[in-house]
Amino acid sequence: STDLTVSAALSVLKFFDSHVDSRTCTPLGFKAEELKELPLFETVSGHIRGIAKVDSFCLPDALPTSGSKKWMERTLYTVFLKLQPQLVSLYRSLKLTDKSLQDVYQQYILNNFDVLAEEERMRHLYFIQSHWKAGEKEWSDVMEQLKITPCFVTSDGVLSCVCKFFDPMVDLF
Repeated sequence: STDLTVSAALSVLKFFDSHVDSRTCTPLGFKAEELKELPLFETVSGHIRGIAKVDSFCLPDALPTSGSKKWMERTLYTVFLKLQPQLVSLYRSLKLTDKSLQDVYQQYILNNFDVLAEEERMRHLYFIQSHWKAGEKEWSDVMEQLKITPCFVTSDGVLSCVCKFFDPMVDLF
């Protein structure tokens, strides 16, 4: 089999990372798209794959993993990579961007909240609440989106938005 193990793929990427040309921002003269085609990149689910022709970025480490497989499966043409801090130069040369926790919630998780089990939704809600209560104002857009995200089950078993359960004149958290 020609499949590399996770550690072998990481070793190859470390080699490329240590040989990024500072003038051209390319590893050993490779074009970014050529390198992205190689099955060397570890996803958050532990698979090794190429990342050409897909959006790909590293997920922040602090992100709760509850239900991640469910919401990730619903995001077409996006690959979530495991963060490898030792590959910063290579990632920069390949123009792989990081997404903030807020961006991940707004673009991916909250849009797919309906596929998560109640316990998984609650873990994410507690996580968001803890950051909001800590005074992290960059979460205000997430809080606004949360108001219209179906996340609570009503007595008749329907997933409903928070806005149906609170007065908008009262702070949510």
